[in-house]
This record gives sequence, C-alpha cells and structure tokens, in this order.
Amino acid sequence: MLDQANNFHPNIKLVRQIGGKAAEPYVVPFGSDHPSHVFRNTVDTAITRAIRYSTTLSQVEEEIRQMKLMFLYNGYLPRYIDWRLTALFSEYFIQAFHFAYAQ
Repeated sequence: MLDQANNFHPNIKLVRQIGGKAAEPYVVPFGSDHPSHVFRNTVDTAITRAIRYSTTLSQVEEEIRQMKLMFLYNGYLPRYIDWRLTALFSEYFIQAFHFAYAQ
C-alpha cells in the first residue's frame, strides 16, 4: 500500500516509521528564558491535575507535596509555588461557593 502511494505522485514520498520516541514529561526549569506565563501555566496545570485526579483530601495533599518537590528540584521558588497555590485555590473556592449559592 505504501508503494502504491509513493508511485501516485513523483513529488510525494511517504516513509514508514514504527516505534518512534514518545514524549517524556518535562517541567520547564525556572531559570530558563521563557515568558512568565509559561511558568504560571505549568504550576497551574500541575495543581489542577492533582485536584482532578484525587478522590480524597489526603490524596490531594500527597499530590501537591510531590508537585512542590518536583518544582523545587527544577529551581522554582517556594514563594512562587505557594503564591500560585493560593491564587488557584481561592479561584476554586469562589467558583464552588458561587455554584452552591446559585442552586
């Protein structure tokens, strides 16, 4: 089938590649030259995943503890991590309160 596709047009050639490398999880080091929103989004995404994938409060606490260690190892400031945790949790609490009040 690949040979037929390669013979269809002289300027188009298809190549079969099996077993390519999969992307590995990566945290942007805090000392890199990325814009500030990249670091904010990285921390916010990790916090959101910890909340969504955990079913109990103890699981959330454990996920957040591991997340903090991961970011600290990558050069993130503890103050920055706590700031994003506070901002995101206050946003979740406001949404939850608003949703409960609206019903």
